[in-house]
Amino acid sequence: MGSVKQLPTGKYQARVRPPEGGNQVRRTFALLRDANAWVATMESGKLKGEWVNPASGKVTVKEYGEQWRATLVHRPSSERVYESHLRLHVYPTLGKRPLGSLRTSELRTWAKGLSAILAPITVTSITDQFRGLLGAAVADNLIASNPMDGVKVARPDKELVRPLTPEQVGALLGAIAPRYRGLVAMGAGCGLRISEALALGPESVDFLRHKVRVTRQTSKPKGERAMLTSPKTPSSVREVPFSGPVSIELAEHLRQYRATEVELTASPLCPGGRATLYFTTEAGEAYTSNVVGQAMMVAVKRAGLPAGTTFHDLRHHFASLLIMSGLSPKAVQVAMGHATNAETMDTYGHLFPSEEDRMAGAIERAWVGAPLLGGGQA
Repeated sequence: MGSVKQLPTGKYQARVRPPEGGNQVRRTFALLRDANAWVATMESGKLKGEWVNPASGKVTVKEYGEQWRATLVHRPSSERVYESHLRLHVYPTLGKRPLGSLRTSELRTWAKGLSAILAPITVTSITDQFRGLLGAAVADNLIASNPMDGVKVARPDKELVRPLTPEQVGALLGAIAPRYRGLVAMGAGCGLRISEALALGPESVDFLRHKVRVTRQTSKPKGERAMLTSPKTPSSVREVPFSGPVSIELAEHLRQYRATEVELTASPLCPGGRATLYFTTEAGEAYTSNVVGQAMMVAVKRAGLPAGTTFHDLRHHFASLLIMSGLSPKAVQVAMGHATNAETMDTYGHLFPSEEDRMAGAIERAWVGAPLLGGGQA
């Protein structure tokens, strides 16, 4: 059991022995009632199995953050985001603070400061990540509760997707450097993510059946060559049919630039560190998304497309064509490689005809040519 004794200074020293044994944990209070309350709280935690050693909270945010980050299993792109969020926005202000000293009120102030200088989507990403870090500290019994649980930030307004028109895609094809034209065709005609398109090779494309098999994507570890990894999610593994025009564009690309064997960082999908890819640089290396992004920026400006148009907008264009053709949300979900139908509808729901439109159309189609209404009688 814990105990309290008065010190020569007149203050009160509370002592509790950890449930696992070892040295007593001590804390000094000016008032006897505070010392007794602390002992009671510690002993209650021991009985409930919720003991958190107060000494554990002395680990700093940066010390624990780096340990936590090293245990995460992420793709290289996500690893870079996590590292930069901590380095740029968490550690400068909170890095030297002991975990146990963090208070919800001051973290609200910290988050408000981020909101003053960063976009809402970035603030949401940083605060969600830090909430996860502190949640792991709770699970490790370093702190009793997560001080970020009471911190709310403004969630970014979701912008409705405004797909590129066929005419705009045509302008982009005409404006982009020839070496990237086939890549744009695969994005617009198959709805591939840039990482999926850059991983295409002979085993990915069935010209006879007009099918693209999405079974891998490229990733770029910091300071290393590109590598082949599994697609974003299990549902991203899929077969996508492609049209005659897309086939012609890809065939023309391969006629001009040929498939090239490139050196890659070894991975489970490419143990030997070499693979044949359809889209490579003039130097025979795998493209990175940044390089393609730069080429897109030049072409977007040249074609007079909306500023900020990216390769991902080609994916939205593909989805819009499927919806316009009357495909069901489930069919669109499968073609896009979305994990759930909810994800598809959350992104593209506004592009589907409303139920009212469907009802009116159903009646109109059924009554075409039938002498039911609107014919009038003498």
